Amino acid sequence: MDRNRRGFVGGASAVALIAGSVGALAQQKELAGAQPAPQARSGMAKPTSRAELLAILQAAADSQTVAVLDPATDVTVEKTVEIVQRVSTSQVWGVIGNGAKIRSAIRDQKPVIKYTVLATDQPNGTSCRGLMIQTLDIIGSLKDGPGLMLHAPSSRGAIYRAIVRDNATSCSAGLGALHIKGAVFELLVAGHVSENNRQHGVAIEHEGQAIVSNCMVHALNSSRNTGAGLYTSSNSVDVVQGSFVNNGDSGINAPVGIRTVAFINGENTGQFVIRVGGFANLHNCEVSTDGQTIQHDNVTGKPAGVPTEALVDYYAFNQYSNDLKLTGECKVTPYGSGTGYLARVRQASGSSNVWLEPWMDKTSIRRTERNDRLPVIRQVTAT
Repeated sequence: MDRNRRGFVGGASAVALIAGSVGALAQQKELAGAQPAPQARSGMAKPTSRAELLAILQAAADSQTVAVLDPATDVTVEKTVEIVQRVSTSQVWGVIGNGAKIRSAIRDQKPVIKYTVLATDQPNGTSCRGLMIQTLDIIGSLKDGPGLMLHAPSSRGAIYRAIVRDNATSCSAGLGALHIKGAVFELLVAGHVSENNRQHGVAIEHEGQAIVSNCMVHALNSSRNTGAGLYTSSNSVDVVQGSFVNNGDSGINAPVGIRTVAFINGENTGQFVIRVGGFANLHNCEVSTDGQTIQHDNVTGKPAGVPTEALVDYYAFNQYSNDLKLTGECKVTPYGSGTGYLARVRQASGSSNVWLEPWMDKTSIRRTERNDRLPVIRQVTAT
């Protein structure tokens, strides 16, 4: 089950791990110093080409330091800038962009900026901790892949405790403009802006046995995307505060469930603000609708959705903990000619419950066909 805690580096000797990392780090710092990064008058690094940008970001990875880019940085890249971490890390490293613009000229659906881990230490595992990516503005070509991707393809080479803060990804054609894939644990995504993308604003997914666990998303603004604002195939995700406006598919699409969604607003953002196929705890979430505004594909111009009608579309299956809980002031705010209701429930197999606050009206929960086996609707006092 996705909520299970993953085992990683198990009983590996901390002394051996640190000793190996220190030796590799000393060698990498020496190598990284061989090619000084271009600098602006500010003293910050100011790359002017893809090659220079890659050199700066890879040197920061090799030396486990933070590259600081000049705010005037404006680089166009014609292929992926891939930064590979090969050794275990235990301190903050990565990049502070200060609003640096990275423009994509990529046409083959490949990522623009990609951070990945290479599991070089198979016996002990390569534990990549402390990655920080902050204040980059990544503008896609609408023919590329993700604008920013974190990829840990092996559970022996995991990304732990990363912080992705105050970045912007737009005009991407990837599954998610921000794409989190594989063994990524205890990730914080904060203040991210993702808009005008051809698929989802943010995508979170497992890769085989490499699973995403404990992903925390705070204050996400993900709007005007053809797909969802956030798509996740991991249920070990918490979303707190967020704005999802005029997406085609939905605000949040969580086909196997999602742990917590709280204090978010979805406005004219697909037929439902939240689509969820497993357990979910929704607290103080709101849907706003005028009953007519829809999103269109930003290349073809074709309609990408239908007007918003409800906060939640709930469809559960018996292999999960099948409860939908609506607590606090979950509500519908129609305006103009819009109408709306709290949730639609549909379930052809298994059993589950929909829990409501005592003041919530059961009639605001609509069922699908009568002969479906549907969740029992209950009213309880939130604790």
